[in-house]
Amino acid sequence: MQLYDIVVIGGGPGGLSVAISAKKQGVDKVCIIERESSLGGMLNENIHNGFRLGDSEEYVTGPEYIQKLVDEINEYKIETKTNSTVLRLTEDKKITYVSEKEGIKNIKAKAVVLATGCREQSIGAINIPRNKCVGIYTCGTAHKLVNLHGYLPGKEVIVYGSSNLALLTARRLKLEGANVKMVVEKNSQPIGKKEYFNECIDDFNIPFKESCYIVDIKGKDRVEGVTLASLDKDKKVLKDTECYVECDTLLLSVQLFPETDITVNAKISLNNLWGGPVVDENMCTSVDGIFACGNLLKINYDTNYVVSEGNKAGEAVARYIKILKKTN
Repeated sequence: MQLYDIVVIGGGPGGLSVAISAKKQGVDKVCIIERESSLGGMLNENIHNGFRLGDSEEYVTGPEYIQKLVDEINEYKIETKTNSTVLRLTEDKKITYVSEKEGIKNIKAKAVVLATGCREQSIGAINIPRNKCVGIYTCGTAHKLVNLHGYLPGKEVIVYGSSNLALLTARRLKLEGANVKMVVEKNSQPIGKKEYFNECIDDFNIPFKESCYIVDIKGKDRVEGVTLASLDKDKKVLKDTECYVECDTLLLSVQLFPETDITVNAKISLNNLWGGPVVDENMCTSVDGIFACGNLLKINYDTNYVVSEGNKAGEAVARYIKILKKTN
């Protein structure tokens, strides 16, 4: 069984910075396992010019930001395994993964860093009455379809939710020629950043409807429209406020959850608030030698913060490896 000093699970900005930082500290055998076909995580989908490079005043797109980290990965000759999904992680740091090239394979690490980030809640878990028709996507899926695959999911669009991603997706579809009929939010005000709301909604004259809920979705083969209703201060539907709006696409801004599936067999303790691993001041989980960082621990939309946390985890795990070598 192949042995690594450090295996980083997740190749987003946090995971890449962990590997780079550990390598700079002199750790030899470092490997990154990423389930997508390329490194970078969700930043590959964010092609807007909104990511500040460190402490500079230069702003770049998500792919440009990632490329600078990937250049360092290549410079330090850090091994990467893309199109590879981790199936199992144990307390003694044995990892089972499956990939297109290698099939199912087992490796072992002296230390593991979890940088798996978070995922969107499934559409089926959202409490909105609906038929099984085409045209309902999460905002994350729509963003990926447009930016990575050049596919416009619909022409007459309603966006439900006003997270940062929802606002950016509404603007992106508008730029691509879709008619974004409105952004609907159940709260009394948008939950995304004020500057995103101004740049994405106000500047593009996209209608915004607050304190509103979708009570029904119509359509047989594809979405044909939705029925909206106003909410009172207790978020209960007000009678006689229903209105029907035609659309062929509904985008849902859904809740995010930490990617903790592989923590179960390793018996890693999770916190009750966000659901990610509990870590100490050195980013170490409840299991000795298994560390965690990034959006797996808590959502942070500042990529520089995620990278900084990855650097911290990389330095901590490098110290752990050095202590192991001295004691063995």
